[in-house]
Amino acid sequence: MESLSGGFLIFFIVLLALILVSGLVYWVIRRFSGFAAPAIILPLLLPLVSLVYTAQRESGNAFSYLKSQFAAADWVAVLLIIGYAYIATWFFVVVADLLVKLYRYPPVNKKCLEMWEKIQPHWNKTANYIKSRTDIVKEKYREMVKIIKRKLPFKKQSDQEA
Repeated sequence: MESLSGGFLIFFIVLLALILVSGLVYWVIRRFSGFAAPAIILPLLLPLVSLVYTAQRESGNAFSYLKSQFAAADWVAVLLIIGYAYIATWFFVVVADLLVKLYRYPPVNKKCLEMWEKIQPHWNKTANYIKSRTDIVKEKYREMVKIIKRKLPFKKQSDQEA
């Protein structure tokens, strides 16, 4: 049996702690409280269940064992994957919510607008290039469709009815 690297485990523990703290904070301030309650329980429960569940593996690391059991449709593995997907989704929702709040803060909003003014000419240039390439592809597609229509013998609707 092999285990995951120490750096990954430290990152994983820190991420679970952040998810736990964010769940507690959002539950206390009553923002997304219905979704925050599972985000409080799952970071505590999932590692323990995963540890007990993956202890029975004979070789490989815990992730590969969980993946193989998920592919075999083992119900514990499926529930663990659903739990990990939930806390990952929760993490992205919290980050998005914090970014929205941060953007509404006037000094940050001002800096973002200044940055956008610098980026906008490059963005417009890139967008125009992409649009021109897309128009070329569309035109080639239309030409191919015309060639295919000419070469394939399609029957008219009046021929099919007779």
